[in-house]
Amino acid sequence: MTSRWLTARRATLHPPAARLLRRDLQMLPVWWCEPGSTILSQCCSADAEWLREIGDAFGIDARCIAINHLQNHRFCYRPWGWNRDLRRRLLNECVAADQLPSTCRIDRLRELSHRRISQRLHRHVSDWLQHSCKVGISPVVLPEVPYEAHSVAEVREYERSHPQCYIKAPWSSSGHGVYRVLEPESRNFEIWTQGVINRQGSIMCEPALAAVQDFAMEYCCNAGKAEFVGYSVFGNDSHSAFSGGIVAPEEELRDILVSQLGDSRLLEAVKEAVRAFVEVEIAPHYDGCLGVDMMLYDDCGVVRLNPCIEVNLRMTMGAVTALFARRFLAEGVRARFEVVQSDAETMRRLAEENPPLIEDGKYCGGVLMLTPIYHDARYFAVIR
Repeated sequence: MTSRWLTARRATLHPPAARLLRRDLQMLPVWWCEPGSTILSQCCSADAEWLREIGDAFGIDARCIAINHLQNHRFCYRPWGWNRDLRRRLLNECVAADQLPSTCRIDRLRELSHRRISQRLHRHVSDWLQHSCKVGISPVVLPEVPYEAHSVAEVREYERSHPQCYIKAPWSSSGHGVYRVLEPESRNFEIWTQGVINRQGSIMCEPALAAVQDFAMEYCCNAGKAEFVGYSVFGNDSHSAFSGGIVAPEEELRDILVSQLGDSRLLEAVKEAVRAFVEVEIAPHYDGCLGVDMMLYDDCGVVRLNPCIEVNLRMTMGAVTALFARRFLAEGVRARFEVVQSDAETMRRLAEENPPLIEDGKYCGGVLMLTPIYHDARYFAVIR
């Protein structure tokens, strides 16, 4: 039974931009899939040719398949992230139910994706670090635990003691459903906040922090165990969405963080604390990659660590960079990973003018397109 990698990213509603993003980046799993894997493709013939070229260059063993051929095979399905809509669509393609997680399991994953898991992880890390103080780590100051509000009045009360705070929809990620409270008495604020509470039952409130460096710790769950797979050091745009990340060996990314934080033992303690939490709370219910977004922030001239901005219970762009670096980055090379919004002609010209340098199956430089360039594509995954 081979693995099946899917790139579904949204549940139920698929606006044009989200559908196009999913189609344009559908072959991205080739960079982390297991040997012998099969990738779902909407452009199977073109993707098969691209896969042969990439396979020859990097020694990758993968193939693609059209969705209407799924019924003829049995696979272990590993999508970008699970939801009920994806399960329904696969069942409609005559995929046997025993190849898919049950609706109860998917509902459990949805519960674990609620932002209140950040509260639990904050408290777990705090308790872990208090114990670590007894074995040589200095006392650590962490930011306040996120607060869950159930009314607009509660949010306004929180904002009075935490000016310009952030409020977040409980089920949201990657910059979606995030609102910075600049005018708490405005009608727009009230409408947005009440709408989230009406739809999702509550809203999460967090203090605004002076970011020094956004980063994440990436983990993989399998058979009830959690493994640390690497750091992701990245930037966010004005909407708190991923804008690009550094592709480098794990040790180099760790050194970047330690140089700013000034305490390698604290970083290691947080890494192990989060791994332990994931193994107990998430791994029994989930197989696959996940990312815990974190932040180094300035607190009156002292750089401190926020151990959990959010938990992304799915494959993440940070995990893509970490796994690519493990498998395909040549020694001594450092690059940048980006998802670029452009057009096919511009990206073809960029790739032709700066062809990738590949030696012994390792990326050494140049522009590497991580997905095919379709004639009508608008989104492109690039390392350069």
